[in-house]
Amino acid sequence: MSTDDIYVPPQQLRARIDLLRRSGREIESVIDGASMEPAILSGARIRIEPRTALPSVGTTVAIVTPGGLVAHRLAARGSMPWNRRFVLTQGDGLVLCDPPVPIELILGPVTARHQDEEWRAVPPRSPLARAVTWRSSLWRTVVRLALALHPRLAAALVRISLRGRVSPVRWVS
Repeated sequence: MSTDDIYVPPQQLRARIDLLRRSGREIESVIDGASMEPAILSGARIRIEPRTALPSVGTTVAIVTPGGLVAHRLAARGSMPWNRRFVLTQGDGLVLCDPPVPIELILGPVTARHQDEEWRAVPPRSPLARAVTWRSSLWRTVVRLALALHPRLAAALVRISLRGRVSPVRWVS
């Protein structure tokens, strides 16, 4: 594998994910940001069930990134030999989806959120969030088609659409 392969998470990050998965315990974290609103409000506590099996499309998942945990909904997954290691995620409150994520960076599903002094299941994407804009659905379809061709193409499209606000990830093992 070349040193510029952007899809190889660093060994330290992979080791951290493996350790969390082997613990067999749910993890609690706090959401910082409005990208999953209205399903999960900014500042809410969430529970994550670390596991290796990939949840189904539509499930809210926790992704381990170099900057910390990100909770977004699983929007699509690759099915061809060249892209089956990748998924697309998107926050309910966002128009654009995230760049392709290697499945080994998905810690597990977000099983609950703390609301009104009790733990509740994460609701499905609300009709309001689904109707945020037809552009969101159209763009997700374009990125999904790009992912079908190659994950790097999908990543480049997302970076371009975000006008450089997401820097290219250059992880080296």
